Amino acid sequence: MRYIKFFLLNLIVFGSLFFVISLLLPSTVGVSKSISVNADKTIVAKQISDITNWQKWNSYSSVSNNIKISTDSLVKVHHPSDRFGNLTSLFVIQGNGAVNVSWALQQKLRWYYPWGKFAAMVTEKSWIEGMDSSLTKLKQLCEANQGN
Repeated sequence: MRYIKFFLLNLIVFGSLFFVISLLLPSTVGVSKSISVNADKTIVAKQISDITNWQKWNSYSSVSNNIKISTDSLVKVHHPSDRFGNLTSLFVIQGNGAVNVSWALQQKLRWYYPWGKFAAMVTEKSWIEGMDSSLTKLKQLCEANQGN
């Protein structure tokens, strides 16, 4: 009985400590990447603003179909998710000739979900790798379509 009480007390203390530490972590995680594309701005904007084109270049194409185009240079995509919290992708398209595409991904986590905050810190690197490969595919696709 003494060992069970000791175990339960430790479980409560360490669980509470884990929760309190998670409250100190930020509830918003952001990652951003950019790439320079040697293509016309309209070609790049068409690939990003049309969700049906995403399967050709975006690793996260199945995540959302809720897309909002603010201007011809700004595309905002909201990915509601129970598992990952709310994700927002923001694409900024700047320049002509050599177009700079910036992709910012922001994840809003629930304050009361400590595992999610720790998991977001761990998965941040995989988000960066996916964004890198997606932007590289976008660059190749847009530069190939430049001649057409």
